[in-house]
Amino acid sequence: MCHIIGLAYPAYASARTLEEPTSLERTARLAYWLRYWSVLACVSTAEAAAGQRFPGYYHAKLLLLLWLQSRRYQGAARLYCLLLRPALDKLRPSTEAFLARASAFAERPHTAAVAWSLHSLLASIPVVEWFVRFQPSEDSDPASAATRRRRNLLS
Repeated sequence: MCHIIGLAYPAYASARTLEEPTSLERTARLAYWLRYWSVLACVSTAEAAAGQRFPGYYHAKLLLLLWLQSRRYQGAARLYCLLLRPALDKLRPSTEAFLARASAFAERPHTAAVAWSLHSLLASIPVVEWFVRFQPSEDSDPASAATRRRRNLLS
């Protein structure tokens, strides 16, 4: 039940929101679901780290998931604003420095050669080929399709 309420419904609602035409309401719903997923990732990480279960654990988890999704109580937004955003702000400089070092490392010629070799190897395996060769077309992204339509109307 927790997976249906905590993952399946939010995944469906997020995907449905992504498919909507661009609007202020869509942007607000995207922000709502991004906050939810960010908080859920932290909750899931804490849950895995704790590893302890107690009597009534899944009932409490179910209530937490419903509270996080609640538009009335704005649980995910509250936790995001009160806990997650301040923690992210504090960690941002060290995280950005780490990502810059990782990006510089990834762009080194020998690292790029290893990555290209791995990509070529994976692309040669029939079962894996679909996963590594997929390039989304502009038509598969509703936002870019809407942008193209607007450009066509303006020209």
